[in-house]
Amino acid sequence: LMKLSKDTKLNDNIFEKLNLISKSVKLDKNALDYLIDDNRQADVNDLINYSMIGDYLKATNILKKCSLSKISTIFICRRYLFKINQLEKIFLLRKNGATFDDILKNRLLKIFFKEKQFIKNQVKIWNLNKINHLREKFIDIEINCKSKQDFDYLFLENALIYIYIQSINTLK
Repeated sequence: LMKLSKDTKLNDNIFEKLNLISKSVKLDKNALDYLIDDNRQADVNDLINYSMIGDYLKATNILKKCSLSKISTIFICRRYLFKINQLEKIFLLRKNGATFDDILKNRLLKIFFKEKQFIKNQVKIWNLNKINHLREKFIDIEINCKSKQDFDYLFLENALIYIYIQSINTLK
């Protein structure tokens, strides 16, 4: 149950899937992991969104939950890189004259309703130069997580500190 999300709708969805699947196929560990994967991704997205707006406390609590759930640090790094690329596209679209509302509606950016407020806050904190620097850091973190697996979550904890410092320096 440590793998379940704080989002009750996601949890309800998982239990509904379990109920439906149990009627048609035999439930095993792989089937269960597949169903719970939705919650893992939601937790990782929350981790990234809260860290990128400078909410260090929430982000570290979610990171601890990810560690207990044994979510791959490589997966987390790649989700961070996805977010960084998404923010870069937003900054480039704004630079080319697109309005923020049009950007949020752009289907190619895959911005879900729940994320829109996070994105608005992230755009206030980050800029193109900081995002590019953060991308380089996460590429290095991913390499370190692969090569020094005993310390993988420590690398992510250090990344959260770095992100927090970057965000509070902008908000001052």
